[in-house]
Amino acid sequence: MWSKLLITVVMLSTTLLGGCATTASYQAKAVNRYDGAFIRGWQSGTFLYWTLTYTEIEKVDGLPLSRSSQVGGVLVDPGLRVLSVAGTYGRGSGRDTGKVELDVTLKAGHSYRVKAERNGERMTLWVEDEAANEVVSEKRSTTTTHWIKWF
Repeated sequence: MWSKLLITVVMLSTTLLGGCATTASYQAKAVNRYDGAFIRGWQSGTFLYWTLTYTEIEKVDGLPLSRSSQVGGVLVDPGLRVLSVAGTYGRGSGRDTGKVELDVTLKAGHSYRVKAERNGERMTLWVEDEAANEVVSEKRSTTTTHWIKWF
């Protein structure tokens, strides 16, 4: 009797506590922009024709970032980093999204932007140093995935 009760309690505890587990997310060890590198997404487009291209950082070194943590940019530790980034081209009928991983060496105290360019059904993404206006990662292209918006 007691063994069945103990097994039931252990199974229920495991089930309940398993739902409370959180996924690890990227957290920089740097505490400010002088100790770390600052990276932000980018956007361009026209409002009148409902077109817009924008980028976002999804992961740093394989660890996810929340969308709310990206508002205004993300503080990242300097050094060699692997960024998982997405570029999206939106228009009235839907959006095309391309995702790639970029290897980039970041310098402390520098600010960077993830940029994108759409060419047909391909999206090219890269990282630029904002102050120097130079590309600091390779430009990597991928085919896009099309999503239809329903109003």
